[in-house]
Parts: sequence; C-alpha cells; structure tokens
Amino acid sequence: MVLSQNAAQRQSCLLRHNFSQFLPAAAIQVLRLYRFSDGEYLCREGDPTRFLLFLVEGRCKVTRSLQNGKESLICFYQDFAILGEIELVCALPSATEPPALINTVQATGAVQCLALPIKTAQDLLLNDPLFLRFLCPRLAQKLMQNNQTLSINLHYPVDQRLASYIFCSCPSPGNLFQENHTHLAEYLGCSHRQLLRVLRRFREEGILAQEDGVYRVMDIDRLKKLADDIYSP
Repeated sequence: MVLSQNAAQRQSCLLRHNFSQFLPAAAIQVLRLYRFSDGEYLCREGDPTRFLLFLVEGRCKVTRSLQNGKESLICFYQDFAILGEIELVCALPSATEPPALINTVQATGAVQCLALPIKTAQDLLLNDPLFLRFLCPRLAQKLMQNNQTLSINLHYPVDQRLASYIFCSCPSPGNLFQENHTHLAEYLGCSHRQLLRVLRRFREEGILAQEDGVYRVMDIDRLKKLADDIYSP
C-alpha cells in the first residue's frame, strides 16, 4: 500500500467517477489516493477497519472465512466499487474501537483506491442524505451478490466456476494464472481431486498450458464462453 503524491492523478479519479455527486466537499478534501500491487491485501478479515475505500482502478478478489476454517469466494470487484461500507453502517455509535472487517480483499493486478479514514466517514457521511442515497442501492446489490454466490456454489459445475475464476483473475490472452490448489478448491467449494481433474481437462483442451507450475491462458475466448460471467463484477 503506497500513498500517491500525484495530485493530478487524484483529481482525475475524482472527476472520472463523479465523487461530487455522492460525497460532501469536506469528505472529498480528506480523500487520499493509494496504490496496491498485484497480490497485495487491501484489507483482511478481522482486522480493524481503517478506511472507507473507493476502488477507482483495477480489480480485486473478495473472500470470507467459514466456520470450518475454509475460505469462500464472495466475488470479484472492479472499478468503480466501495469497500468497508457495511462495517461503516454496522458500527455501534458508542463503540470506541473501529469495527472489524468482515471480508478479505486482495488485489488481482495493480489497484488504486481513494481512501477516507473510517472515523472521518462516520462523522461526515452517516447523516449525509446525498451519500446515503448513493449507498443504499449498493448495499442491496451486495446482498444479492451474496445470494448469487451461494447459488453458484450449489448449482454450477466446477468447470464453469473455475473458468469464471480464472477469467476474472486473468482477463487477457497470455496471462499467467497461479493459485494455491488447496485455497482455490476452498474458494470454489469443490474437492482437491475435482479441481485437478478440471485443470487437467483445460490443459488437454488447449484452454490452459502449464509452465513450471504456473498456468498460461491460451484460449481466452473459450474460457470466457465457459465462464458465462458468473463471478464477474
């Protein structure tokens, strides 16, 4: 996580996503632009919420721990998205500590976020009608996303879930895909054996090629067709 000192780039992000349409001027003045590199965590489940984050460039993966110790894939986000808003509205007014994060968010590629300290967000936004009108439909969308994820894991075949996961992680031909098999099986809600079987079939069909333990996307069109956008932002 690196703080950007590029004022022009910050201003460009503000204008491109029309921040003045949903944030008061006092909040916009406090926003700072941060950069995250590929694989870096924007936030980790259980940690104190430090910022309300606005994803203005790039794509990230959202996961959550289950009671059995495994991790479940929630979705992928790409710009524009807001992170930490559930923690913001669920925090108790009397709480002296920041609310704990409910999800883990990890960059898949280079990511840029505009960040507002959570205490500032609580002071400036929770009674602001402009921001609340912006926020309500996004909270409803996340509720629908959670329901969709449950349905995907119950009803979609493993090959389609895997294809969508790879496509969301590597949306261009020639991209390299590398993921711990155990974690990936947990994300997709399948067994390790099922995952390896589908990966082998993707290689046999020319969708992927394996190079020193890393997979390269060879047929992006076929991968996208199989993925059917089930995990797409």
